[in-house]
Formats: sequence, structure tokens, C-alpha cells
Amino acid sequence: MALNPKTTQVSTPADVGMLNYMTTYYWRVDTVADTNTIYEGDVWSFTTGGKAGQPSPGNGQTNVNLGTIDLTWSGDTWATSYKVYAGTAQPLSCVGEVTNAVYPDFPVPGEKTTYYWRVDEYVDGQLTLQGNVWSFTTRGILATCPKGDLSGDCVVN
Repeated sequence: MALNPKTTQVSTPADVGMLNYMTTYYWRVDTVADTNTIYEGDVWSFTTGGKAGQPSPGNGQTNVNLGTIDLTWSGDTWATSYKVYAGTAQPLSCVGEVTNAVYPDFPVPGEKTTYYWRVDEYVDGQLTLQGNVWSFTTRGILATCPKGDLSGDCVVN
């Protein structure tokens, strides 16, 4: 049977100051029974927010359909909004701000065109992290789709 010492003194919480983004912090709580007996607690950890990731279309993806597509990504749970920047050349232009990790109906009319895009995360209107630039390239228009194309996107999988 494990001992369960009584608490006779509780220290006030420590002020760790501002935390850095994309940093993992570790902590534990120890119980001090007397000057010779310390019961070590479990080590816990948490990681502060990070950049948007897992873009779709994927970074470097080719043969993306023409028309309009949804740009999606995994966002930081602390982010309250995202500004999306896109274009076919640098510098990218802000195309809009959204509160969910999807920018719907992004126009991609150019065939065999490389598009660049990035997502910046905001918390309560303040920029927290500028995102990485991703790219994708649209497919070319074929006179006829290849044999075996079942979906009409001119791509045979």
C-alpha cells in the first residue's frame, strides 16, 4: 500500500513568464513528506502552438484540377483566425481571412500553372506565426481524357 502523506504546506504557483511558440515544456509536482522523504510525481508535458501544416493540395502536388478548389490545412487550436495568401508569383496577395482551417472555392483557372500559398495564424487579431509557403501545379487540358478515366478529371489512377 502506498503512503499518502498529508499536505501541510502548499507553495504558490510559479510565474514562468511568456511561453515561446512551438516549444515543448515539461513539469511535475513532487510531494515532500518530511526533510528526508520526497515523492516524485509524474512528468507531464505540453507543446505550445505551431504553424499551420498538412496543406491540401499537398506541397508540390501536381495535376490539380482546374476551376475552384478548397485550400485546407491543419491549424493551431489556439488560432482564432487565419489569413490566406496566394498567387502565381511572389509577393503573395492576401486573398481572405477565415476562422476555420479551410479557404473554400479558390480559383485555379490556369492550366499547367504553379500556385503558391501560405496561411498565417492569428490569435485575437494578433499575428502569431507566419506560415510556410506551399505550392501546387494544375494539370493541362487534354483534347480527350485518357482511356480508363472514370471521373472526368482526365487522370487515370
